[in-house]
Amino acid sequence: MIVQNWHRLGTPARAAAISAAVVFAVAGGLITAAYVMQWGLKVPLHLPRDLLLWPQAALAGYTDPETVKWIKLSGYAGLLPTIVIAAAILKAQPKPDVHGRAEFARARDIRQAGMRSKAGLIAGFTGSLPSRHYGKRIDKWGRAVEQGGAVKIQKAGHLTHKNLLVYGGDEHVLLYAPTRSGKGVGVVIPNLLNWPDSAVVLDIKKENWTLTAGFRKAGGQEVFLFDPLDPDGRTHRWNPLSTVRRGTDYQIEDLQRLADLFIPVASKDPFFDRAAQTAFVGVGGYLAETPERPFTLGEIYRQLTLTPDFVQTFRKRIEVRKASGRPLSLQTVSTLNDFLSKSENTFESVKSTITANLGVFANPMLDRATAASDFAFADLRRKRMTIYVGITPNNLGRLGPLMNLIFQSCVDANMQELPEHNPALKHKILLCMDEFASVGELPAFKRGIGYFAGYGMKVLTIVQTPAQLADIYGQDGADAYMDNSGVSIVFTPKGVKEARNLSERLGTHGVEARSESKSKYLANRKGTTVSHSEQKRSLMLPQELLQMDQSEALVFVAGHPPIRAKKIRFYAEAALLERSKVPPPVVPKIDRNALAEAVASLRDENAMLRESVSTLQTNFDKLAGLKAFQAANVANGEPAEVPMTDEEIANPDGISFDRLALSGQKAQAKIKELNKAGQVGTRKGAADILAALGCDVAPAKAERKRNA
Repeated sequence: MIVQNWHRLGTPARAAAISAAVVFAVAGGLITAAYVMQWGLKVPLHLPRDLLLWPQAALAGYTDPETVKWIKLSGYAGLLPTIVIAAAILKAQPKPDVHGRAEFARARDIRQAGMRSKAGLIAGFTGSLPSRHYGKRIDKWGRAVEQGGAVKIQKAGHLTHKNLLVYGGDEHVLLYAPTRSGKGVGVVIPNLLNWPDSAVVLDIKKENWTLTAGFRKAGGQEVFLFDPLDPDGRTHRWNPLSTVRRGTDYQIEDLQRLADLFIPVASKDPFFDRAAQTAFVGVGGYLAETPERPFTLGEIYRQLTLTPDFVQTFRKRIEVRKASGRPLSLQTVSTLNDFLSKSENTFESVKSTITANLGVFANPMLDRATAASDFAFADLRRKRMTIYVGITPNNLGRLGPLMNLIFQSCVDANMQELPEHNPALKHKILLCMDEFASVGELPAFKRGIGYFAGYGMKVLTIVQTPAQLADIYGQDGADAYMDNSGVSIVFTPKGVKEARNLSERLGTHGVEARSESKSKYLANRKGTTVSHSEQKRSLMLPQELLQMDQSEALVFVAGHPPIRAKKIRFYAEAALLERSKVPPPVVPKIDRNALAEAVASLRDENAMLRESVSTLQTNFDKLAGLKAFQAANVANGEPAEVPMTDEEIANPDGISFDRLALSGQKAQAKIKELNKAGQVGTRKGAADILAALGCDVAPAKAERKRNA
């Protein structure tokens, strides 16, 4: 039986089995040899006193042939128990695992899974709880209470490398557990109080900032909190456009990436969305190449909504920049012209598409928070720093594109260069995505999570259930995301479906079942029939998972047996509790600079007035010229009005005022001249007469050539 189940035995059980076999072989051999000597030499035998009779006789140096013969025969007989054990081992065959061999990890399995590392992400601990009511409130008699009481603090040294589950590998970690089950106090906060390198933390409740930022700051890290809509204006600033490489060949590429994030493309009719992205790139490129104007998303919104006569203004700006010797780049001009050349209705639709997606930047608080940058994502691997993204739940819907852009920028900034190619990139990055599902789809994670590890980025994803991932990314996308997480931590499930999936994931094993059968007739009761069979059983049934104690957790490591662990409660551990009590640094308040805002407002108004005056002056000059031409015609006895051609009716802006100055006398003089030369009836003569009348025949000639 032991040999058949040898592969299932742990190290202690195997050691005990080997020790028992050795004792049996030695003791049995000595006893057998002693009995053979008694039988052959007729010597008295008293066990256990004479247990060493054979070795004493073998070492006594007897020379009598008969005695020597029986000593040898006794020695050979003493090998009989060893031979019996060897024969039993050779005859026995390992029992086949018909129903699998699922089991929880033992100490050796945990070490092989890399869960006893000195540094990494904490998943829990093994062994028994330090106290019966660990992490719970108790009264002065040690009884658990719902209200009042206090939590018993465990002394430092309770958690050591011998019982802590710490994963130091490069794989990502996924935690899914129901709400209020201890995800934050058991995994998120302990890791932020222990992770030594840089981190970016999704902290929509801002409790992680409160409990961990102080300790990380005290440890020498720079810490930042980005909450642009904080009511008191206490937030660090981050300008999404600060990542644009202005004045380089990458400027258009960076702006296109931002446009793709802020203006998603509809699957059915992508025309207006694509056109809006191009317009965003054009206006953004203009601001990028105009240092005297703010280069922010708020400024792009203002340029689109506050610029009078947008088309004419930007066309004039292009010409003015060209005439001043500092022209806009060819790429910027081409994207602007693509936007400006659209018909009036199409132009307004495209413009509305942009402003609808950028309308959130009309909020002055958000505009101030994104006007400059206090931190750069590109520094995360160069120095130890932690960035907390504290956008609160009530603002997640409105700031979804900005949230997407934050993590996309973080990923892009740290996937430009591999750490082995640059020694300066010496720190790893923990992307702690608490309440991951609350921010919606993050394309950067969906497409790139498989490559993060190579660039020194490790993701700790926290969700309430895998169904949340499937709802956002689809079932295939959710499966792919979970497959890229080498370590999964699961708390007690609440749903039956999830419990069934976990039970199936844990696997099955065979158990011996014993059954008895008896006849129901008294006359036929000859005895009881007992039969033994192996039955399949899940390692944990769904109902057992649903009833699993709230202090327990399951840890899955790819390629290794599951680990049955205990949850950590940071507030019940003296070392972690002391770290969490370090107060967070004071976040600077973004004051509303009334003078600067007034100056900026006056500057913008002044620019708009100058553009308006310039437009009015142009129109006035046209009208004044028209009036002068009209007066000249009347003085020469000509009509005060000149009939408009069909082309002029269709496009009034194309009217040539020189044609309005044409007098009938000039036309008659031209006809007399052509008549004298004999060219009135020729094609050239007709063209000259039309030209004298102010008609441009070049387009008509070109049209005839195309039709020919």
